[in-house]
Amino acid sequence: MKGVKDPKKFTITILSVAVAILLLFVLYFAIFRPHYEQFVYEKQIEGANEGINYVVTQVLTNGYVQLQVGNETLTLIPYVPEDTAA
Repeated sequence: MKGVKDPKKFTITILSVAVAILLLFVLYFAIFRPHYEQFVYEKQIEGANEGINYVVTQVLTNGYVQLQVGNETLTLIPYVPEDTAA
């Protein structure tokens, strides 16, 4: 360790930096990442619900909705079952 005046102080500094980096990794994987993944999951569910609500609203107001699926069109209409009890 040429140029280092106090090798013990240098070693303590390097170990302190290593511990700090390891602590940041632990914090990220144990605390921040799970919270972020939960946030993303909730937003995905929210987006899916928004899409479903939009389609249902369009079907109820217009009587149908057309969705593009690749090169084909999918038409959704409300289903009203026949009353077989009469």
